[in-house]
Amino acid sequence: MAEKPVPAYSHLARLQTVLDAKQFETRLGGSSLIVIAAAGEDQSGPRPADTVICRGRDSDRGRMWFWTSWNEPITTAEDLTGAAVIIAGYLTPQP
Repeated sequence: MAEKPVPAYSHLARLQTVLDAKQFETRLGGSSLIVIAAAGEDQSGPRPADTVICRGRDSDRGRMWFWTSWNEPITTAEDLTGAAVIIAGYLTPQP
């Protein structure tokens, strides 16, 4: 018996939990997750943000992946830790 595919929303909700634990601000919508960088002690202006989506990747036989708002693949939807590390890397301001 084949496993049922997990809907994109479920993957995004699990990613939200991981990112919330890392102090990112998140907002989960029907088909996307807005991720806003945590405010630093000396940061008073706008914070970096991205809208992450989850959809199949053709080159990986339709397997679910997280994607940036500029349509760049992040990692597979099963790799929550990897996704959080990558997202943190591009949203965290560098000194």
